[in-house]
Amino acid sequence: MIERCENKNNPNYPKYGAKGISVCDSWRISFDNFKNWAVDNGYDDSLTIDRIDSLKGYCPTNCRWITLSENSARANIGIVKNKSKLKNMYAVNETHGRIDITNIKSFCMEYGLNYSMVVSALHGRCKYKASGWMFFSNVNDNC
Repeated sequence: MIERCENKNNPNYPKYGAKGISVCDSWRISFDNFKNWAVDNGYDDSLTIDRIDSLKGYCPTNCRWITLSENSARANIGIVKNKSKLKNMYAVNETHGRIDITNIKSFCMEYGLNYSMVVSALHGRCKYKASGWMFFSNVNDNC
C-alpha cells in the first residue's frame, strides 16, 4: 500500500501515488495503528483492502475489507472486454422503473439477464429488450 503510493519505481505508482493517492500519517508511521484498525474492522486473510472513494487515499474513514471479487468488480465498473468505458448506464423496466447500472455483471446477476446481450445493448449493437428492459448509456440513446 505504501509502496504503490510513495515509491515512484513501483509499477503501480502511476495508478496510485502519481494520482495523488496517499496513506494517512497514522498508518504510514505505525504498522500497529494500521493493524489495530484492520482487526477492529473485520480483517480476514480472505479479504482485501478497498478504498470506498477511489479518489481519496488510504485512511480509516475511507477503507474497508471486501472480497477480491468485489474489489475487482468495483475496479471494473463499466469496463467491458474491449476496454471501452460505458458511462451513464441505466435500464428501464415497468416493474422496477429506472435502475442505474454501476456494475454490469452484478446488474445481470441480480435481474437474471444475459451479460453479453446487456453489454451489446449498452453499446448500441443490438435491441435487447428482455423481460421488458430497455438499456441506455452514453453510447446509445435507446436499444
